Amino acid sequence: MKRGFLILLLPACGLALWWQWTPAIPSLEEGPHQGLCLRLPFTKNGYTIQPLMTYRLTARVVATRRYTESGVTSVSPVDLGLAWGRSADPQRLANASFTQAGRFLNWRSGAGNEIARNEIANTHIIPHTPELESRILAINPGNVVALRGYLVQVDGSWTSSLTRRDIEDGACEIIYVTAIDVLPDAPANDVRSDTASPAPHHPSYTGFTRFPLTLTEKSGNRRIEVVVLAKEGPKIAFARQDDQRLYVVTLDRLSRSNQQQLEQLQDGADVLLRKIEMGLYSRITDIPPGP
Repeated sequence: MKRGFLILLLPACGLALWWQWTPAIPSLEEGPHQGLCLRLPFTKNGYTIQPLMTYRLTARVVATRRYTESGVTSVSPVDLGLAWGRSADPQRLANASFTQAGRFLNWRSGAGNEIARNEIANTHIIPHTPELESRILAINPGNVVALRGYLVQVDGSWTSSLTRRDIEDGACEIIYVTAIDVLPDAPANDVRSDTASPAPHHPSYTGFTRFPLTLTEKSGNRRIEVVVLAKEGPKIAFARQDDQRLYVVTLDRLSRSNQQQLEQLQDGADVLLRKIEMGLYSRITDIPPGP
């Protein structure tokens, strides 16, 4: 009797331990959760990775930057600027600006909508697999992501921050990402229409003229008919002709002929582009008429 009870109890204990060590991802409002980590060091691309803490987070992406230089970028090819809590509110982010350079994130808050330092972070991402790396490189500002992994130290010198309250050099999180998902997100006060009217070709929006164009991916495998709405530096915002949905892409994803066409355009409607990135506008009918 007792032996049979023990046989049944052991699988139950194993299930309980598995549940204990695979906790749920916290909500966007909660912010990051980190905990005790028992994993041993391992190597990736010749670098020694020492896990320091487990790490779970749901956050809104406010900026992305890919790095291609030699060295540690072979294990950490991309930085994500992440916001959570009140600072992840699209209305709060709509008039903010973000830049990434030298593996730092800088931002400027909109008036009356300050972003809290303990609710935003620049994160150096180390993907667990090539498939995860491809998914992470496809993430855009405005996406809400849920990720799981470890805060780590790389080669005994490049060390993750373990607190959300630090600033300046050393304040970035270095995350070895073992799982990541892009979550559906629609702001509650963002009213969208299920029917879209055709996109006009030439009305202006804050000084920028819309015009139709055929975009071709760099690989040449895909062509889509679009209406270009805005350009800011290396990014353009456009509406697809077939469903009027809005997108932001970097010029380096397009064919050389597209790049030459678009590089000649003056920058303009940067606020419009950021609002599309943050998910405030998803279709061309969401955009208010320009002056």
